[in-house]
Amino acid sequence: MEESTNQEGKGRSVLLTGATGFVGRAAYPALAAAGWKVRCSTRDAAAASSRWPGRDWVTADVGDRDSVARALEWAREVTSDRKRVNLFSVP
Repeated sequence: MEESTNQEGKGRSVLLTGATGFVGRAAYPALAAAGWKVRCSTRDAAAASSRWPGRDWVTADVGDRDSVARALEWAREVTSDRKRVNLFSVP
């Protein structure tokens, strides 16, 4: 993960959905630079990990409720002070 120069997200965690997409790829560096612990989700974590090996990847498909629930368990375990950013129009 990139070195943090900003303390805004220090000690906080975020699950970045769609991390391999246009917005997710742009959001990751900004979140990491702000001090967030970023876990990236994608439908194919193995492929994403080979392309961006320094990131924390988890497999999750927004169309599969169980895979999203497993991905969110990490956020619940890491901290109770977490934020969720919804980049989709789906609640």
